[in-house]
Amino acid sequence: MPTPLVTWLPIATRDEVAGRRHRQIEPLEAIVWHYTTGPGSPIPWLHQREDSVCWHFTITRDGKITQHIPLDARTWHAGGSVLDGRKNVNGRTIGVECANMGPVDLLKGDSLHPILAARSKRFTAAEIKAAGLRFGRIVSGNTWLMRGDLFIDADGSLWEGLSGPQIESIMLLGIDLAKWSIDYADAAFCYEKNHVGHGEIYPKKAPEPGPCFPWQALRDNLRHVRLTHVDKGSPNA
Repeated sequence: MPTPLVTWLPIATRDEVAGRRHRQIEPLEAIVWHYTTGPGSPIPWLHQREDSVCWHFTITRDGKITQHIPLDARTWHAGGSVLDGRKNVNGRTIGVECANMGPVDLLKGDSLHPILAARSKRFTAAEIKAAGLRFGRIVSGNTWLMRGDLFIDADGSLWEGLSGPQIESIMLLGIDLAKWSIDYADAAFCYEKNHVGHGEIYPKKAPEPGPCFPWQALRDNLRHVRLTHVDKGSPNA
């Protein structure tokens, strides 16, 4: 990735661990966005892992972007997924993990706030407000009011929100990958249909990257990239 915003912290792929040269990725078709489900940074785990799970980029809560594996190398981040009716999603996608717990299950001790400890998973807006937390509620489609670390959706379920620095870095990485793809991947990442959540292509998973992911802002940025670099100002972009 030709950008000063990304830190390079390499790890070995499954092929390299086995003493083989890493498998070249197939023609790239999509970026798969994930959340990690853990409370801390996934990077130490990634470097100490005992299985083959890996991905290309991590965006931590402080907004730092770290690349672990070259873009031409296959990673194992989307096993079991089906994209456009075909499997082998790992071989034709870039995987990005956002450090985020996703759904907060208070019964399992995931509480991000001590007042909510030992309570049920679902809360009403009034209960959240009474606990002194700021919260977001879906107000129209996927529009969120982002006001704090904990969010309540229309069903009363709690989610960890994405931090402001994370959202900014999602935009920056999405734009950089879109521009990179113009020369190296037939401009695939300039189109919103080629940015998918893991939950979209693997329904057995939780709805990654979660309801706080800034899809609309990402789409707006991708459209700007297309107008500026691909369609040369065409109003039909």
